[in-house]
Amino acid sequence: MWICVSDDFNIFKILQKILESITSSKCPDFSNTDVLVKIVKKELDNKLYLLVLDDLWSEDPMEWDKLKTVLDVGAVGSRIMVTTRSQNVPSVVQGTIPPYSPDVLSEAECFVLTGDPATHPNGK
Repeated sequence: MWICVSDDFNIFKILQKILESITSSKCPDFSNTDVLVKIVKKELDNKLYLLVLDDLWSEDPMEWDKLKTVLDVGAVGSRIMVTTRSQNVPSVVQGTIPPYSPDVLSEAECFVLTGDPATHPNGK
């Protein structure tokens, strides 16, 4: 599952996106978060999953703990990977693997990724 969180850390919306990713269909309108929590827990219960929470900005540990509690029902080996540009988020999510900060690509490396030789400074 790949969920874009961005700066709006709304647990209800995140759980809706997770459920849609699990079921491959639009999430029904639920009356409250508790109903959605029960359904997501049921769907993830004892199942192996990889969840990517992309572009997470929330630095509120209480909100993170609420979400993590819902996700802790997966099978042993399930993983949650968080991407962020915030220097503080890794200390909030307190993962089991230390944060990895990739280096900035050089201009030449960026051109290689485009795959278009015409855009490369050396024309290669």
